[in-house]
Amino acid sequence: MKKRNLFVYVMLVVFTTISINVWAGNEESFNSNYKISPDLNFSPNSGFQKSWVVAYGESKTPVHVFMKATKRFWK
Repeated sequence: MKKRNLFVYVMLVVFTTISINVWAGNEESFNSNYKISPDLNFSPNSGFQKSWVVAYGESKTPVHVFMKATKRFWK
């Protein structure tokens, strides 16, 4: 009886592990489809020098990235 219970438990763990791996492998990463483009409506000012727009997948709200120089290590 103990051997049968052990076999059932091992099979349950194996089945669960395989199911989780198959389920996780079928999902497409949200970050795998993105587009980076320069922000055409941006005008440089004293705070920020450059700007880009990052759009992930079919998201309706893109992310705006701004570049600001804080220290100059070269002259």
